[in-house]
Amino acid sequence: MRVIIEFSSFAEFVQVVSCFRCPNGKAPPQPGYLTVGEPSEVTMIRYPFTMPPLPDIPDLATREVSYVINDGTALVESHAKDETSFTHDFAAGDHVIVTLRDVDTSGNKSLPSLPLEFTAAAPDTTPPPQPGVITAGVPEDLGDGEAAASKKKPHHK
Repeated sequence: MRVIIEFSSFAEFVQVVSCFRCPNGKAPPQPGYLTVGEPSEVTMIRYPFTMPPLPDIPDLATREVSYVINDGTALVESHAKDETSFTHDFAAGDHVIVTLRDVDTSGNKSLPSLPLEFTAAAPDTTPPPQPGVITAGVPEDLGDGEAAASKKKPHHK
């Protein structure tokens, strides 16, 4: 038996297909347009990370790095199995938890690594305060003999 379903529009097709598993059979309505507000400048800190050694398995496919920032939802990035390092940007003050999972060619995932947890801190770029003014003491009278000798070799105190 072959069933052919015709849709009046692509939007109707997308709605039906996306609702295949909807509990009430209807998808939420299409959201409105996104708008962009005024941009603001932020300071980001780029952290370098180094992967641990590869597991001793023949069918490793990828490595998944998971970030949880400020107790939010996990962000997962997939990395090639031969990638040994990577970077990620965080805002100053972000509380970060990072874990790694190895994925084999069948899609099986390892247990996550022990978590790496830290608070992103901006590097110290503040110079020390300006030093005070250098002062000169009372000059010493070296006399004629000492003056000639002091011209030949430096005199430091």
